[in-house]
Amino acid sequence: MHIIKAVPEDFVVKEVGSLQPSGAGPYAFFVLRKRDWNTIDALEAVGNTLNVPLRAFGFSGNKDKTAVTEQVCSVKGVTKDALEKVALPGIMLTYLGQSGRPVGLGTHEGNQFIITVRNLDAQPTITARFINLFGGQRFSTHNVPLGRAVVKRQWDVVIDHLSHDPARASVIRQALAKHPKDTLGALRHVPTMLLTLFVHAYQSGLWNVLAQALADAGTSQQDVPILGFGTTNDDIAKFPLISEQLKAEAITPRDFVIRQLPDLSAEGGSRPLYAEAEGLKASGLEQDERNAGKKKMFVEFTLRKGSYATEFIRQTFGNA
Repeated sequence: MHIIKAVPEDFVVKEVGSLQPSGAGPYAFFVLRKRDWNTIDALEAVGNTLNVPLRAFGFSGNKDKTAVTEQVCSVKGVTKDALEKVALPGIMLTYLGQSGRPVGLGTHEGNQFIITVRNLDAQPTITARFINLFGGQRFSTHNVPLGRAVVKRQWDVVIDHLSHDPARASVIRQALAKHPKDTLGALRHVPTMLLTLFVHAYQSGLWNVLAQALADAGTSQQDVPILGFGTTNDDIAKFPLISEQLKAEAITPRDFVIRQLPDLSAEGGSRPLYAEAEGLKASGLEQDERNAGKKKMFVEFTLRKGSYATEFIRQTFGNA
């Protein structure tokens, strides 16, 4: 079976078409270069150094952990000098300038990848088009069930999991010590970005099942709905599997309106069933120095925002 991310340098990601600073305003723009960090954890570490909360930061997309990545971020109320003094292992910040609005989700155009694929026996046939599934890094181990728990208002389930997370346990224990039965109140001490990630992972898991079924059936459908409070009866009628998912999950689209934590409400939307690796370049096979008797190769390409390189590689090299 093929191997990627044997070391972070095997998976190099650079954001393209990123939002740039306008020249004046309260938001400092900077390039975040990181190795072996995911974006949220990296920004939280930077925030701890600067004594600013995670919510002060803006970024366009959460980049892979086991990788070397580069992306534009923003932070409110932090000076150029303070940013440039941050020194953390595996993190480098480069100040870009000031802006009147922050970086937000989806404000870049895409990502460029240079990936080393290892442990190969043969060179596969590589085609640029692939099923636009959400990649495994969106789900982690627990993100989908935690997202389901949020949508179902099962606050105890989420709190129980986060109570075992070293990064969250202390603040949750402190909140519950004051109000032992107020699990919802304790969740309000958890970064909204993290809880939103759980909800989006749940939506993504449901979408992947729907998309894979459509692709397996040979559909030519281009845009497939992402389940959320904006999902319409027309969507459900057009895609019968959505109705089956709602029944199996015991939810309705309106359950994605989360009045107790409004920032977590998720409208849904649509997503192309297929994606394309643009500017695709692939090397020939070379000896893999990390796996005796096996080969490696290098693949370079660009994906539009929201598409996953890990899925392109999995679908391309699955039998290589």
